[in-house]
Amino acid sequence: MSLDVGIGDGFSLAPQPSEPLLWLENDGYYWFLHPLIAKLHSETGQYIDLYGDACFEGASLSALERMVAEAIVLVQAQPAIWQVHTGTQTRPERKELYAEVEKDQFLALLHTWEQIIARAKEIGKPVVCFGD
Repeated sequence: MSLDVGIGDGFSLAPQPSEPLLWLENDGYYWFLHPLIAKLHSETGQYIDLYGDACFEGASLSALERMVAEAIVLVQAQPAIWQVHTGTQTRPERKELYAEVEKDQFLALLHTWEQIIARAKEIGKPVVCFGD
């Protein structure tokens, strides 16, 4: 499962392949962002979900931009590599699951997200998140 993030055409929630694009997976990068995603959801009503779709324009695009900026600050404060809790396995035995996250890779992902937002604002299109 993955989530495509890019610039919408204004008619569908599928990102335009000719514009900047990024992908989020069910991994430590997504789950590190999840508290910020939940906060963004409470502010905008849009939820960045691995299985669902979201569209950010106008005030909600500004809120997304603030979320990405906040994420950059949080990631910059982390060590070069760290573990992020990604869930709990319940069978055959209960155990907490973690995934390794690399600061440089995470910052590159977030800077791509900043570029997507800047380009969307430049051309007057929404930022879309298309989960599958």
